[in-house]
Amino acid sequence: MEMALSPAASAAAFRVLLDCMARPGRIGRLEGVSGIEGLYEATMGIILALVDHTAPLHLEAELATPTACDAIRFATGARLLAKPGEATFAITTGMRAKDMLPKLRQGSPEYPDNSTTLIVQCEALRLGPGVSLSGPGIKTTHELHATGLQEGFWPALNAINQAGFPLGIDVFLTSPGAVTAIARSTRIGVA
Repeated sequence: MEMALSPAASAAAFRVLLDCMARPGRIGRLEGVSGIEGLYEATMGIILALVDHTAPLHLEAELATPTACDAIRFATGARLLAKPGEATFAITTGMRAKDMLPKLRQGSPEYPDNSTTLIVQCEALRLGPGVSLSGPGIKTTHELHATGLQEGFWPALNAINQAGFPLGIDVFLTSPGAVTAIARSTRIGVA
């Protein structure tokens, strides 16, 4: 199991994540990393590429196994926090994603970037009918289907991000082998 990324793999992972955030709904792949006890490969790739001692992390209780917590602390030096709203990154399962949203920081008018980025582990991600995404980084609209999300997640996320922009919550969705991002500037249309 690979618990650190080489400099080249780290740079490649960062580029994939940046591209996903710049083009919301685009599905990317993170190479050269293994999952660990309940955390997908793509989730671990995000952790290894973005989390460090300056970016505290919250793990949903069912994902916070001793093995996963020890491995994340060792690989990143990050503090693991019990309260998601105090963390820079929060990780949850798809079936708890909507419940997590109101607990997260959305930034402040002076520091909109001082928000929590949510990482949601879904069952599957694919292009196609699901939600319609529009906004910066999307030429017209983009269709994304995410399986295994708590009912009401998309409308709740859209309401939060449209209510106080530039405040809001950026989201990475992961599935086995895939990652995509929904920037807070993305408008989400739910059928």
